[in-house]
Amino acid sequence: MKAFLIFVTLSLFQTLTLALTPYSAKYSVTMLGIKIGTEYRTLKVEDEKYYYQSSIKTNNIGRSLYKDLEFSAESVFSENHSGITSFSYQEKSIEDGDTKKDINIDLKNKRFDRLSLFFALPNVIINNPTKTNFYFKVDDGKNIKTHNYQIKTNNKDYVEVVEKDKKIEIKFSKKMNYFPTYFKIKNISSKFEKFD
Repeated sequence: MKAFLIFVTLSLFQTLTLALTPYSAKYSVTMLGIKIGTEYRTLKVEDEKYYYQSSIKTNNIGRSLYKDLEFSAESVFSENHSGITSFSYQEKSIEDGDTKKDINIDLKNKRFDRLSLFFALPNVIINNPTKTNFYFKVDDGKNIKTHNYQIKTNNKDYVEVVEKDKKIEIKFSKKMNYFPTYFKIKNISSKFEKFD
């Protein structure tokens, strides 16, 4: 009986948290259906903290159609039975040779950054299977705004969420443990290609 209770408790705990496994992934970045660059995303774990990094660089077509862009960002967070806790966020954006953004913020009071949302969203969806509306306070280094994400599609293969005001779409693969396979902000989208 004791073994059965331990098994049930562990099973419930495992369903309430994401199994965050370190990885490196490559995405193709497109604008209006044309590939303009490549994005790499990496998840690392160290001292019970997760380090999620993103880097984007435009290709020759992207430089001519859009801009010469070099973007890098890192989110540091933890995960436990109470959810995702964000600690810090760094972002640097260089456009056509000029630094446009250089952000370094500490996060508190259940605030999230643009990258930690990719883990906070699946976490609340898993823990609230009947809800379709979710609110997050997002700190972008200048403003703290509440984002309202809504589930657009939820089937056996994936969950798709949208944030209409910010024109954001994200698709999480259920078969890949809620891994983000597609995301779009306005007219720029990133689609998963492969793991490195």
